[in-house]
Amino acid sequence: MRPGFLLPPLMFSEEEIQAVALGVQWVQRQTDEGLAFAANNALSKIVAVLPAELRGKVDDRSFHVSRRPPKAPVVDLQMLRQAMREQRKLRMAYRDPKGAETERVIWPIMLGFFEARRIIAGWCELRKDFRAFRADRIVHIKLLKERYPGRRRDLVKRWRTQVDEQSASSADRT
Repeated sequence: MRPGFLLPPLMFSEEEIQAVALGVQWVQRQTDEGLAFAANNALSKIVAVLPAELRGKVDDRSFHVSRRPPKAPVVDLQMLRQAMREQRKLRMAYRDPKGAETERVIWPIMLGFFEARRIIAGWCELRKDFRAFRADRIVHIKLLKERYPGRRRDLVKRWRTQVDEQSASSADRT
């Protein structure tokens, strides 16, 4: 920036403050400790720059996000996020809906949250295709040292294209 150039102050509307607070509450209750801590820190930074008359809007209890049912998670979401950041492969034992167990190596590219379910999208070396894995069906998982080729965001684009094509194809059949 040029000397003397000032950015306008960051200001939020009431609805934007509520949206941010709701998002933070969701992350705190639905993800892992690392993301919950980061979300809380981000909200604290936002609150610190808000004018006094808007600070109360952050915690006005207008919304409620339920907590996930307590279960012993098999998948460490922090480790999964690390694998995605570093583009490292994961080895896992996965149980299908009928109870059959397979050993897989996947390239994790995305983590999805659907109500009480956690879904890991990635390239499956066994099936040689993109797959979505329910976290509750993973028996055990291990972070490998080996990196997967290419860039994760390019794999995400390919996966999204494939999902869109499958959705359009199934819509055409109905």
